[in-house]
Amino acid sequence: MYLLYFIFGTIFALIAVYHIFSHRKRIRANDEILYTLKDPGKLSSRSVYYALTIPFSYIILFLVIFMYLAIFTSFYTATLLFFIIFSFGIYVLLTIDRTFELRTNSLLFAGYHAPWSRIRCLTWGKRGKKRTKLIMELDKGTKIKTSIANEETEDLEKILADYTKIK
Repeated sequence: MYLLYFIFGTIFALIAVYHIFSHRKRIRANDEILYTLKDPGKLSSRSVYYALTIPFSYIILFLVIFMYLAIFTSFYTATLLFFIIFSFGIYVLLTIDRTFELRTNSLLFAGYHAPWSRIRCLTWGKRGKKRTKLIMELDKGTKIKTSIANEETEDLEKILADYTKIK
């Protein structure tokens, strides 16, 4: 059980650190937000839900350190801290995954901040009843997927065509 707490604590701490540094990178880049989706399933970096993830990430880091210390002293305290870290971590992870916006110099796509120069192409995937998959392929060959509401695919394709290749 201790090992499980240690592993999950480390994973959520890494996610929190990634989110904190990528958020700082977005602030320093001073990009303007060009387009955000109207879909309630997708978030902008200006939304309240997204704004809560930054303090939650700092709280996760703080609590993980205390959980590591509590693992060796009190199993009850470690368990309580684990559930708090787990709930905050899941919130941060799901919110990062729902983030999508076009910026002047980059694309914020499922939590990944990709400059336009690193994006090889964007591809439309399977089309469902309500949502269509959008796949971003980076220069390294990494593919990142998200889903877009069918009503917004045409508008988004027109805007994205100005910045990168769409297949």
